[in-house]
Amino acid sequence: SKVFHGAFLSNIVSYIPFLFSYLPVGDSLRDNIPRVIELARDRMANPKLILGPMSFHCYDDDVTTVKFVKKLGGKDFKPIETKGRHTRRKIVVARDCGDVIAVATDWQTSIGWRPALVKDWAKLKRLAASCYDTPTTLMASQIIVSQSFTDFVERLRNTPVPKGAYEANPLLSVPELVQQAAKKLKLSKEAAAYYLQLLTLANPTDKNIRLWNDWKPATFKKATKELLDKKLVLEAKRARAGRKVFLPGGWEAFKKPLPPMETWKLGLYQMVRSADGRISVPLERALPLQPLHKLFASAWQRVSRGDLPKYEEVS
Repeated sequence: SKVFHGAFLSNIVSYIPFLFSYLPVGDSLRDNIPRVIELARDRMANPKLILGPMSFHCYDDDVTTVKFVKKLGGKDFKPIETKGRHTRRKIVVARDCGDVIAVATDWQTSIGWRPALVKDWAKLKRLAASCYDTPTTLMASQIIVSQSFTDFVERLRNTPVPKGAYEANPLLSVPELVQQAAKKLKLSKEAAAYYLQLLTLANPTDKNIRLWNDWKPATFKKATKELLDKKLVLEAKRARAGRKVFLPGGWEAFKKPLPPMETWKLGLYQMVRSADGRISVPLERALPLQPLHKLFASAWQRVSRGDLPKYEEVS
């Protein structure tokens, strides 16, 4: 499609959690999210839609390349020639497997997929591991049809948060959870709410917290002091943080566009650190890939089970 392509899909999947989290309930852009998800899913259900490509260079000879592509299965086909900088490259082999198509030239092998026909996403992920330019489209293809995005739709249509207020305010979005935290930690409801936000949100700057919670400076100052007195947070100066208090433990000083954040939060945002220390970031953004009320619940569940943010003991 000339309109619905991989970059377009990735933008949709990135904007949905962003708009959901950073705009107030009742905002017109936010209210259109369910319709956008519905239209995107309709397009994804079209068996003719092909997304990609993800590519890798052909470092070996043509024989090796042909063996690799044919091992994917399917049938040989003749690709439609298009104008572009690589159109004069020699096509070594092209294979159509239904869910996956692969075209190998004497320069690179490119793989695309028909999301409506994919049954084994793990196979695509294995192929992606060999690629040098795996697009965010691969993850976006799965996210747009996931239960978490259905949860966004359901929450948008039925939320306890009043118009003009924010889902990022746990006092309104998860009041029962705030009560649990306040009771367990012996905090006021305001301090408990702020602690949940520090546990959960990727960018809980002082400015954002006061906006989301509609707090005056005195309320914010009191909640902060409670958390400091309980030693649940610590004071520090950290670049680009936009706040004075932090959860104890590791710190990830990400570069823009990612906000720096506590290491404890990585799992909440489906970020994974590899053996060499690099951190994979879904869609290259710190996005809540589920509604915030569920993310608050996930963070609090970890704390309730004893997984509190803390510095690791060195033996």
